[in-house]
Amino acid sequence: GDVGICGWQMQNNLTYIDGSKEGLTFGGPGGAPAIGGIPIRDRREALVYRNSFGAFHKHGDWFFRPAVSSYIHNFLTEQRNPLQYPYYQNYVDRNDFNLGFDAGYKVCKAGSLFLSHRYGWQHENNLPPGPSFDYSNEYQRLLVGFEGYLTHWLRFNLFIGPDWRNFNHSTPPGFDTSPRLLYVDASLVLTLTKSDTINFTMKQFEQPAFGTPSVYADITYDVSWRHAFNPQLSAVAGFRAYGGEWVPPVMRDDWIFTPSLALAYKPSAHWSVDLAYSYDRADSLVPNKAGREFTRNLVALGLKYTF
Repeated sequence: GDVGICGWQMQNNLTYIDGSKEGLTFGGPGGAPAIGGIPIRDRREALVYRNSFGAFHKHGDWFFRPAVSSYIHNFLTEQRNPLQYPYYQNYVDRNDFNLGFDAGYKVCKAGSLFLSHRYGWQHENNLPPGPSFDYSNEYQRLLVGFEGYLTHWLRFNLFIGPDWRNFNHSTPPGFDTSPRLLYVDASLVLTLTKSDTINFTMKQFEQPAFGTPSVYADITYDVSWRHAFNPQLSAVAGFRAYGGEWVPPVMRDDWIFTPSLALAYKPSAHWSVDLAYSYDRADSLVPNKAGREFTRNLVALGLKYTF
């Protein structure tokens, strides 16, 4: 919406998963699959809410933008005492809230440099049988970036900078409670021709884990090439590398590599059909954790009607 010369945008996404209330039991070497077995986790009962708000105030070549975002992930599965169920997968509720301010200046026809600050806090619940380690924390980020078009065929968005943490709850002995980390959120869109587009995204940030009380760097590299054969038929080839690097004393370092192919057919303005294939290969970089590694083939057929 718009209020005078100020434009604002708010996005809300609420997801409820009507899945099993019972978690999984992983008794093999290494415990749960790589990065906690996210594809299986997302079939358990849960409630996920994401929200973001930003107000864009333009003043000549300058712009100013306050921003707020939230992430709430409540797992609605049964929790069990690990002393009685040593291989049962409990899920740890986690939340992330932050607010901040961006100040930018137009440096080219359709692009701006900016400086950003974010203050936020992350919360991680305890697990049974009672109080234990948790990695709730406060953080501040000082970011520089660019958003807009460098040329008519290249769009570039970037947030990058240091992330200072204060882990202010019960962490294990020897854990660094005031680390300085790297935050990156970047995207690149190359419009090669009217029929060919390449998208690249990268994101890296720290957050509490969902499987056990711990904290890890969540890292994603994603590239895709879309080719339109005609207005009705298009294809996408992609590759994603998704990593989780845990902070000691937890010893986990997992990556999932996923090449994919998809076809999309839109015979009319209302109907569309999608056929997709992807292959996951998970690797654990920590010795004696082979049980965390897996492969998965996924074929999906989708039919959508828009009205």
